[in-house]
Amino acid sequence: MTAILLTLFACSGGSVAVDDTEPADTEEPDPDPVPDNSRYTSELTWELDSLIDTWDCTDTTIETGEPVTDEDMLQAMTEVCPLCDYFYVATQDKEPCEGNLNVPDPDYRGVVLGETAAQLYQLEEDDGDFESVPLDMAADYDGWTMSFSAIPFEIWGTDLHVSGTWEFAEMIPEDD
Repeated sequence: MTAILLTLFACSGGSVAVDDTEPADTEEPDPDPVPDNSRYTSELTWELDSLIDTWDCTDTTIETGEPVTDEDMLQAMTEVCPLCDYFYVATQDKEPCEGNLNVPDPDYRGVVLGETAAQLYQLEEDDGDFESVPLDMAADYDGWTMSFSAIPFEIWGTDLHVSGTWEFAEMIPEDD
């Protein structure tokens, strides 16, 4: 059949142009995802080895951080943590150690993000005034995840150890 078509074209004096190239792909590739530093999720491990065995505790909670949006609160937090890049309202999914640790709810965090390290702060509130308490001044950070081990807190005459893995959500940057 192909020979008959070629013969017809040859006899009629017509020509056939064959384009064997693919059309150029002019669409921009989708942008790579970037971390959404405005919010985080963290799995925290709480460990307390008290002097009284019945008060010992090992527990895990999930902490979520949402951006602080109140302008007065942001200004007060910036005054006590001027190097912090972000400030968060932190909430736990449950009371650690059956509520025996008196973790503030909500709690507040400030963070300084570097290329490979981060600094994590707890911002303690007292009637609108804040105090910046260092939690980890040399946390590991890879751009998406921060692994930290907080400076131990003394409670009931022994140290409370809190460590965790803090992960930022993924977002696709919008086109300019």
